[in-house]
This record gives sequence, structure tokens and C-alpha cells, in this order.
Amino acid sequence: MKYLNINKKFLFILILATLTIFPTKKAYSYEKNIELVTINDYINEGISLRNNGKIKLSIDILIKATNLDPENPETHYNLALSYYDEGDYKKALISFKKSIELDSDSLTKHYSLGINYFDMGNYSDSINEYKKVMEINPLYSNAYFEIGKSYAKIEKYDESKFNYLKAAELYNNELKFNSKDHIVLYNLGLVYYNIHNYPESIKNFEQAISIVPNYYQFYYSCGLSYHDFGKYVEAIQKYKKSIELNPTYSAAYYDMGLSYYKLNKLDDAINFYTKAIEFEPNRSLFFYKLGIALHDKKEYDKALKSYEKALEITPNYSSVYYDMGLTYFTLGKYEESEKHYKKSIELENNISLYHYQLGYLYEKQNKYKEAIEEYKETSKLDPKDSFPYDGLGDIYKKLEKIKESNEAYKKACSLGSQYSCAKIKK
Repeated sequence: MKYLNINKKFLFILILATLTIFPTKKAYSYEKNIELVTINDYINEGISLRNNGKIKLSIDILIKATNLDPENPETHYNLALSYYDEGDYKKALISFKKSIELDSDSLTKHYSLGINYFDMGNYSDSINEYKKVMEINPLYSNAYFEIGKSYAKIEKYDESKFNYLKAAELYNNELKFNSKDHIVLYNLGLVYYNIHNYPESIKNFEQAISIVPNYYQFYYSCGLSYHDFGKYVEAIQKYKKSIELNPTYSAAYYDMGLSYYKLNKLDDAINFYTKAIEFEPNRSLFFYKLGIALHDKKEYDKALKSYEKALEITPNYSSVYYDMGLTYFTLGKYEESEKHYKKSIELENNISLYHYQLGYLYEKQNKYKEAIEEYKETSKLDPKDSFPYDGLGDIYKKLEKIKESNEAYKKACSLGSQYSCAKIKK
């Protein structure tokens, strides 16, 4: 499931340090020819550099600030924000924790640490931080949204939905005081998207767009809602507007490719997947989806090359091995197909589809014993799937095990297989 995030631009409230003068060696701004005198000067310089995308310089100046005033929580907090923006979540974690050690009642610091934990994949720790935020301010709507995301990641869906709905309640209350608050409207759209209420999600995103019509993220998120609602043409229109406002936004090109793929416009899908790769060449997912589109267009050699590129980036990508197995199967290269199916199962043994396709491959090669084992494993993993019973019925029939064949067909028929219903011996 794809979870939308509250845009990081709106996440952090930057709190400036109190004015303190330090008798140190002279230091000057990287951006302006002025001397940095107070700790406030250093922090403001670090914030300015970060906001202008000069992350390494921001980190450099904020490290100096922490050395000058190691007991100031704002120096550590802003250093953490810069590490976070650089993608160094481990260093950000250390600085966030230090800032909280010095200022344990700060809602903003606990909230930011929660986000950092989430992006590290430490969902239980992120939940604990958001709970601390709620203790400080039980009406802080964003914390309910974020904790809902964290619960979803650990598959506690009831808790997730409860907190999403609480976030929606609080956002709606905020709109009673200011119905034109585009950030609240956008965040409310995110909540409804994540609980699959796409009409409400679209409504709130569209309202946010009407107030701020030049922000690419609003159009992109609205496009995701239209796509998941099955309105692919409308989704494409939103993605195009997002790209118009941010021509290097790889996610919009990729998701536009997904919408074109759903419309069976393979050339357009391939074009936009390729464009996404141009702007973000290290995303294995982009190469994977490109490979699927190329396979469907029967450009099998190109598909395999795209899959191989995905594996260069993410070597243990089980879905890629599976789809490579499909492509090799289509080419009649059964040995290669088997090797790739087995690799996908080695990486993720609990995916029923992987076992089913390997079983089907064995059946095609008259390796009935192996096929039966894989079909049985498929039915264990997904008891409501009729296909493995179809296959078992056919194999037992070929082996002249009429009783077993009829039992398998009956089971498949009970699961909705018209094929097996027609095969049952009266």
C-alpha cells in the first residue's frame, strides 16, 4: 500500500535560540559578507543554508554552533534537521535525542524524532514519540496522522484507522476557524487517501489547489487519489500539472506511467517510466515497472535488461526475479525461468503466486510430483485461490487418479472456478 506523507516542507517549526554572544575567532556568513557574532547568527545561517539546499555547509556551521554552545537544544535540533535533509538519519537521531535531553517538553522535537524513526523503519519507536507529542498537546492533529501511518506499517490496522479518523476530526475542527487553510486541507486529503476514501481525498486536494494553485505536490497527491479511484485520465491531468510546476519531479513521471499502463497505453507508460529514470536513475522500482511494460509489449530482451538493471540497484528484489521468470517462461527458456522463480521464493517464501507459477512451469514440463508440491503450497498460503486446485485436478486426471482429480475440481469449483465446475465427473 502506498502511504502519502505530510510534506516535509510543513513539518518542522524552527525555534531560534536566545541571543548569546561568544568571544571566539571571527566567523563569517557563507552567503553574506557579515560576521557571525551570536549563537543566533550561527543558527540562522545554518537554517538559511539548509533552506537554500546547501546542506553540507549548513551542517558545517551548525556543528560549530553546537561546539560553541553545547547546552543549547536549538543548535542540536537544527543540526538534526540538516542531517535529516541530507538523508543521514543515524546522525540526525543522535542530534534529535540530544536536543530532547536538553528540552524534554518540546512538542516539535519529539514530533521530528518520530518522523526520523519512521523513515529509519523504526515504527514502534516512532509511535512512542508521537504518543509523547499527544501527551504534550492532545489536539496536535499531525501527530495522529503520523501515528496512523506507523501503525499501518506494523499491520495494526484498527489502531491506524482510529488515529487517521482522529486526525480527520481535528483537521475538520481547524477548518471551522479557517476554511482556507490550504495546509490543513491538504493534510486532510492525505488522511482520507490513507483510509481509501478517495472522493473525500480528492475534494480536499482540489480545495487546497484552488487556494494555492502553483504547488506541484498538491497536484501530485490529487493525481494519486484519482488513480487509486480508477480515474486514470484525471490522474494524468494532475500529474502533468505537477510536472509543469516541477519539471524534474521523478515521482510524477513514474505515476503518470502507471496511469497510462492502466489505460493499456504501453508506449506512453514506457516513455514516462523512462523519463522518471532520467531524473532518478537509482530507483529499482522504476526499472522494474519499465520491465513489466516492455514485457507486455513483447519486447522481451529489453524487459530482461530493465529487470537486470533493477537487480543491480536492489539485488534481493523478489518481484523482479519472479517477473524475469515469467519473461523466460514466455520465451520458452524453462531452465532460466525455474531458476528465477526459485530465487523469488528463496527471498520471499510466503507469496502464493510465486509457488503457483513454479508449479505451472513444472506441470508444463510434465514434472508432476514437483508441480503437485508447489500447488499444495500455493493452496496453503492462499486457501481461497481456485487456480492451484484447477492444476491439481488436471495433473491427477493425467495420472489417472480420478478420485483425487474430482476432489480437486470440486474444491476449485466451490472457490468459483467455472473451468473446474465443467470438469467434475457426475
